[in-house]
Amino acid sequence: MTLQANALCILEDIRLRVPDMVTMTAAHSGSFEAFVNEASDFAEDYCDRTFLSGSLETEIFDGRGYADNIPAYHTKHVLNQAPISTTPVLHLYRWDGDSWEELNTTTYTQDTVKGTIYFPTISITEYYRQPGYVTGANAYFVQGTGNHKAEYYYGYTFGTYGGGTLPLDLRGAVAKHAIWLYNSTSQLGIVSNSSADDRTYTYDPNIPKSILRVYDRYKR
Repeated sequence: MTLQANALCILEDIRLRVPDMVTMTAAHSGSFEAFVNEASDFAEDYCDRTFLSGSLETEIFDGRGYADNIPAYHTKHVLNQAPISTTPVLHLYRWDGDSWEELNTTTYTQDTVKGTIYFPTISITEYYRQPGYVTGANAYFVQGTGNHKAEYYYGYTFGTYGGGTLPLDLRGAVAKHAIWLYNSTSQLGIVSNSSADDRTYTYDPNIPKSILRVYDRYKR
């Protein structure tokens, strides 16, 4: 067994937390690599995101615009992935021209850490409520189905011995999760479900709450 490309810790992280396993046998190493992979996959599924730097992400989403039943203009969008490593390229689908129109990057900004893009100001006039209208500083995500597209690079970088930008609490939680999996291999798994943010998670309720609390910080 080898560590997957999305592994969020390495065997050195395990050794730091299990002093009597400083010298691992080949069997131990193979087992822990399998559990690191399992814990890393769980963290990504549970948090509904990919943590390490990946290829170009293309995300299509709906614009909510402005309507009587919406309390405010749709000026902010939370991307599926974070952190953002490049300025997102934002497109609006023009139904009249049946094509994507790239928006000027000066019309919007982004929070690279939180993974959000937003238009900073709005002019509250009837004119700007016209569907499909976006311009300059008076802009918002106009109403429509699948009418916005964001292209961006994202993710943390991984350092072998604690370097990189991957948060240390997340890295440590995955290491603890792998150790817990190793220690509980003889136990029967009990599955439980929970719902949050319109998503349903399946997990073993015996996973230590201290580990799940860390994962909860990184849910999208």
